[in-house]
Amino acid sequence: VFNSYNEMVKHLAELEEAKRHYAESLEAEVRSATRALLEQQADLARNERLAAVGMEVATVIAIGLEAYASA
Repeated sequence: VFNSYNEMVKHLAELEEAKRHYAESLEAEVRSATRALLEQQADLARNERLAAVGMEVATVIAIGLEAYASA
């Protein structure tokens, strides 16, 4: 009976250790995915700002060309 109990306690400890390692692995994956998403979000925001600036420049050029053509 004592041997069975000791084996069960040892097995539970091994399972707890495996669970801890798995949880740490999942946490690392979540951190990595979060970091990647934040980088993508920053890139998207920068690209949106560049697109807005590009539209403003295109508008100014178009207005200038119209003014030049009508002069």
